[in-house]
Parts: sequence; structure tokens; C-alpha cells
Amino acid sequence: PGSCLSDCTPAGKYANASHVCLDCDETCGTCSGPSSTDCLSCTHATFSFLSGSSCVGSCPNATFVDMQTGAATCLPCHASCAE
Repeated sequence: PGSCLSDCTPAGKYANASHVCLDCDETCGTCSGPSSTDCLSCTHATFSFLSGSSCVGSCPNATFVDMQTGAATCLPCHASCAE
């Protein structure tokens, strides 16, 4: 039998409607649901940048990499910057 967790997220899982911990999408490090668009963090070597709630291989145009949280997060560039 499994053990009870107060939060599935640190284990790289999410809690479904029945409060059962299930695996995140393979591109996510941690997640809030089963989809590749439910990522909270990224640990996959190929998809290491968090853009919105998806892990991507590189940040899209008009965004930059922010490392202030210790994770590579894509944030929008200021409106005065050229793409």
C-alpha cells in the first residue's frame, strides 16, 4: 500500500479529483495536472525553460530567461524592447 502525502507536488506528481497522486507529464518537473500545459517547474534536459505553464526547449520570441527564482522562466520583454 502507498503512503499518505499532504502534497503530491514535491514527488513530481499531482493529485487527481480522488486525491490520488499521479505522474506529471514527462516534460514537467512538478505540475498541477496531467497535461504538458500543467507544468509548475521544469527538470527535463531538453525542455528546461518554463513558458507560461509549459516546459519548452527555448524561450519564445518577445520573451527572455529569468533566473531569479533559481529556475529558468520565460518572461515577456518590456514593450519598449524590439523582438
